[in-house]
Amino acid sequence: MKRFAALDALRGLAAASVLFAHVRNVFVQHHTPLDLTPLFLFWAGGEAVILFFVLSGMVLVQRARHGAPQPWPAFLAGRFMRVGAPHILVAVCCVIASSLTATLGLAQNHPMHWPQEINGWVVLGQLLMVPDFDNMVFNDVVWTLIHEMRFALLFPCFCLVFARWGVRSALLGLWVLSLLAAGFVTLFGDPSAGFKTSYVHTAHYLLIFGLGAALVTQFDTWRSRVLSLSASQRVWLVVMALLVYAYARMVYLIPQKLGWRELATFNAFVADWFVALAACALMLAATSFERMRNLLERRPFQYLGEVSFSLYLVHIPVMKVVFSLMPQAATLTAVVVALPLIAAVTHLFHRGVERPAQQLGRTWARHVEAMLARRRTAEPSRWLLDDENDLVLAAGSEGASHPEAAHHHGQ
Repeated sequence: MKRFAALDALRGLAAASVLFAHVRNVFVQHHTPLDLTPLFLFWAGGEAVILFFVLSGMVLVQRARHGAPQPWPAFLAGRFMRVGAPHILVAVCCVIASSLTATLGLAQNHPMHWPQEINGWVVLGQLLMVPDFDNMVFNDVVWTLIHEMRFALLFPCFCLVFARWGVRSALLGLWVLSLLAAGFVTLFGDPSAGFKTSYVHTAHYLLIFGLGAALVTQFDTWRSRVLSLSASQRVWLVVMALLVYAYARMVYLIPQKLGWRELATFNAFVADWFVALAACALMLAATSFERMRNLLERRPFQYLGEVSFSLYLVHIPVMKVVFSLMPQAATLTAVVVALPLIAAVTHLFHRGVERPAQQLGRTWARHVEAMLARRRTAEPSRWLLDDENDLVLAAGSEGASHPEAAHHHGQ
């Protein structure tokens, strides 16, 4: 599977929908009739996160399949720099902004506000990115990065499962794990310290990453089937994928409205399954259908894809700063001021932080790989391709077995 610019555009559109979801929540924190219309796609933030996870699974497996063999510590070092370094910088800025707001005594009676007190353990959790901590204090989107980093830690084991079991059996196993996670949260409650930050939720999201892995390993087969569809069937595929993507949440919202709390809790996990499948269908359509691909490859969508991670990271801190500096302003006025600032900060952050972090991640990975090569005490695991073009996890250079593995993602 080659790199498709259309997928970058989908990621950018998903990041924009997260922004609009948080802007909407500034005005209303409850469901409105507009949420039942197709306009919901513009602020479908939760669904966008599922799309991110599918894309992350795709990206990581794609690099493992076609990139140079890489030891796991080198991969992890590069991944941390690409994802962790920009987040840590934003987290530090959030701590500073929160401290200044408290020191200056600025009013905090608006929807986007900083914490009254700074908890050292929460700050430590922000820096480590893996523990279960209250991620809603500074930057609400951090919870997704927690799962991304946990997935990076588990990536070799994840690949090994796909290698030993095959795609179908691996997905079945991950689905059972997700089912158990849903049952646990339904029966015993959400153990998260923050928003969906528990290890139980990570077990659930492994299935979403796994669907991305399956998509990239089976891409040519599935794409050929999609390309064989007639024009009308292609339209129906896109329409149905969008409908499932937008309305899968009804499987838990309706029980929630009826007061069926346990069923609503369980079905929230079920909704994620359907959203992930819809995201896979949209990705296949975006890379296979010429008109859709040409539209997504236009420069505005491509730019949005390029800066999507920066937009995702900075939009809430910028909004909080604006609301803190304009405590008496109308909500609409503060949002109008914040949006162009978000665009400017996103562009600067992408150029000044995200891109250098990507380069630094590649440099770190090379340094770690060189250091491990020099030690030669035990050659670390590598990802290779076997004769059937399946991802292989090699345990070492001497006497290594070569089980096959498959896999995917957000940035």
